[in-house]
Amino acid sequence: MTFLNPTYLWLSLGILIPIAIHLWSRRKVVTVKVGSTQLLQESEPKRTSTVRLNELWLLVLRVLTVLLITLLLASPRTTDTSARMSLVYLIEPSLLNNDHVKRLLNETPAEEVKVLMDGFPNAEGYSPGKRENEIPEYWQLAQKMNALPADSIIVITEGFVSGIKGKRPYGANHVNWTVLPSGDTQNQLLEVALARDTLTILTLVSDADGLYVESEEQSKNSIDVKSNKPADSVFINGVLMPLRTPEPIMVLMRYHDSLMQERHYLSAALKAVAKLMNRPLILDENPGQDSVDATYDLSIWLGDPPEQNLSVKQLIFNSSTLANGLIEPTIDKNVYVLTSRLNNENVFSEHLAEQLYIVLNLRKDMEEKILDNDKRVATKDELRPHRTDPPMATDTAGLVDPFTWLWGLLFLMIALERVLAKYRKQ
Repeated sequence: MTFLNPTYLWLSLGILIPIAIHLWSRRKVVTVKVGSTQLLQESEPKRTSTVRLNELWLLVLRVLTVLLITLLLASPRTTDTSARMSLVYLIEPSLLNNDHVKRLLNETPAEEVKVLMDGFPNAEGYSPGKRENEIPEYWQLAQKMNALPADSIIVITEGFVSGIKGKRPYGANHVNWTVLPSGDTQNQLLEVALARDTLTILTLVSDADGLYVESEEQSKNSIDVKSNKPADSVFINGVLMPLRTPEPIMVLMRYHDSLMQERHYLSAALKAVAKLMNRPLILDENPGQDSVDATYDLSIWLGDPPEQNLSVKQLIFNSSTLANGLIEPTIDKNVYVLTSRLNNENVFSEHLAEQLYIVLNLRKDMEEKILDNDKRVATKDELRPHRTDPPMATDTAGLVDPFTWLWGLLFLMIALERVLAKYRKQ
């Protein structure tokens, strides 16, 4: 048996309290002066022994009650070794068809090979279906591995960077990670944009070492370009891709004369973003405060904030010396704050144009395609959790919690003690 809070075991010394009270009450001798002993009734020896026996049972019940309270506070755990295995393999679903993994499945008992996904099902007879190419969230699953009844766990994974999410967790030392990359290169068409008579073809190239986007320009009238009948899509390498025409970036800016410098810096940064995205910029600048409709991609307020709640994204100037960045989000997902006056230094050091690009978030659809086809692989050291346990953390894998029946026993003890104490009038 182990204890999650062994410090509370010192409270077991509390059993000395009912013992001391019991011994002290036995020493009480009351002297009553009487004139004659003729009217005194002789006590029965049998009844006296019964009284002493009841007092002894009361003492036992009270001592046991103190011990049970101490055990509950110390949180005892017993080890369940009935179904514990010496070694367990966790295989990423996409590797189940790998030749090396298949040999492992044939040479290892079925109960020792499981799939790296929620619930850790057995690999034998597992059918991934649509989830075959789904990338597990490694760090979230790492926190659940301690619940597996195994002395050692070997995780065999492709180690995709896109599967690393959140804060690096703490993991047990008996979990070992093995990265087995496929070595394939992913080429994925992202989009085809049409500007005048020129097609811009964006292709994502990703492998274990990196990820980048290739841009290729072709004339719309080239013999290699074939379009469908409505002429709203073209065939690229046998794949029909819709044509995207550049839509303008719509930005509304309201400003005061005192913040004219911020207006110039923000206008220049927005033009840089528009040039990067190969899209025209429509910047509506007006020092007044007119109504704002939902056609704008961003509204910038340099001075007084908007008087009404807006459905479009807002960038509001509110200087703060406690801010960590030049542009910070708020609890409202559509509201951002410009936290400082702009100058030549912070515009470049804080990457104003890049932050505006993130705030606009105009290519969310492309970002999702990139994430789905990201084949970058992390190293074993980058992938595995922290090896040491955090402060006050306790490994409870394979432990059985007797908490429920201890509470039931405590209530029973208290009830018996109260009944016996009422009977003895103590």
